[in-house]
Parts: sequence; structure tokens; C-alpha cells
Amino acid sequence: MNLRDWLDRVNGLGELKVITEEVDWDEELAAITYMAAKRIGGPALLFDNIKDSPKGFRILSNILGSSQRRIALALGFPLQLTTRDMIKRTKDIFNRRIPPEIVEKKDALVNEIL
Repeated sequence: MNLRDWLDRVNGLGELKVITEEVDWDEELAAITYMAAKRIGGPALLFDNIKDSPKGFRILSNILGSSQRRIALALGFPLQLTTRDMIKRTKDIFNRRIPPEIVEKKDALVNEIL
């Protein structure tokens, strides 16, 4: 699953808040994220209108927050797992090391701009 797929699924869960009002990147964005993160079940935030940024520039914050479902989704776990089962499965993941894959800079998806 890539980030776009994850965002679609989080939106389908009702746990994504898209903010279309202009937000100042200097302190205002961080303050909004801080307040959302303080709430149990606070949403992931997608800022679509960043002051002094080109149209189409977006920032995603509070990605996991306190949402057990978003954490499960990000880890590829069933969404209905208990906290205890999530911890157990996460420990299992850490015990299965995957060697890194070297990717040329030009081919790295993280550098893709759409």
C-alpha cells in the first residue's frame, strides 16, 4: 500500500480532516497539529493551502496520532485488533529484519512530485 492508498483508506474510516483554509506554515500549522494530537482519536490532518507555498503543495500531519486503526492500517494489521495483539504483532515485525534495498535517487518514489 502506498501513501495515496493509505490516505484513501483513512478518509474512508472518517479519520482524515482535509483543511482547505490557508494555514501559516510558521507556528499555526504546528499548533493545529498539536491540538489534534492531544485529542483521543484526533484525525490525520491534510493541509491543502499553505501560506507562501505553490498551489498543490500539501502537508500531512498527525498521521498516526492516537488512532489504533490508523496504526493498524499502516502496519498492515486487521483494524479490529486489540492493543495487546497489536503490540505482540509489532514485536514480531521487529524480530524479522529485512535487508535494505538500494534504489537509485532518480527511481526513489519518495522523490516523486505529482
